[in-house]
Amino acid sequence: MKKISFILIITILFIGLNSSRCKHEDGMTHLKIKNNANFSIYYALSYSYPDTSINKIGIMPYSKAGDTSQKINANSSVFVRIAILGISPITQMFIFDAHTIETTPWDSIVKHYMVLKRYQLTESDVEKMNWTITYPK
Repeated sequence: MKKISFILIITILFIGLNSSRCKHEDGMTHLKIKNNANFSIYYALSYSYPDTSINKIGIMPYSKAGDTSQKINANSSVFVRIAILGISPITQMFIFDAHTIETTPWDSIVKHYMVLKRYQLTESDVEKMNWTITYPK
């Protein structure tokens, strides 16, 4: 009887944990960012909400590798580890045109706020979106 109860509890925990997040093949929880545009984009994350300025965010190719930005080709997707949402209750995601990022000095991008889209995300928001951010909708 104890063995059956233990197996039942483990099964319930396993189902509950797996149903609430998007799992990638490496077993980690991820947020999917999908680019439906016919051009490449960069995304960048910021944890400084309510500050919506972009002067402090790191974005490739202007920053060191490992920053929270990545290029997403046209009509493709990437996965981002969801642990990023634990840093701040609201995480901001900025979407930029890749051509602009690659051909325009960063100080001009900041000065003219050359952002295609800004998202304000809570964990609850991404749960409602099935752990997928789609640009453009």
